[in-house]
Amino acid sequence: MLFGLTLVSLFTLSAAGSPYYGSASGNCIGEISSLSDVSSAVKCTTVNIHSFTVPAGKTFSLNLLDGTTVNVSE
Repeated sequence: MLFGLTLVSLFTLSAAGSPYYGSASGNCIGEISSLSDVSSAVKCTTVNIHSFTVPAGKTFSLNLLDGTTVNVSE
């Protein structure tokens, strides 16, 4: 499953912490607070996206595992 966004408006970083916790089997929770968090977070079947800035010219794109739940917060 591919989930992609090109964001026009800017968001400020509002969350911090580890971008990944849980097991390597996909039964974990990935936290995304910046583009650099994406590669480890998409290994999980639950992904929490917090507000952050996507720099001009960059694309926010997720290649998710089947059955992944995505939560978006401000």
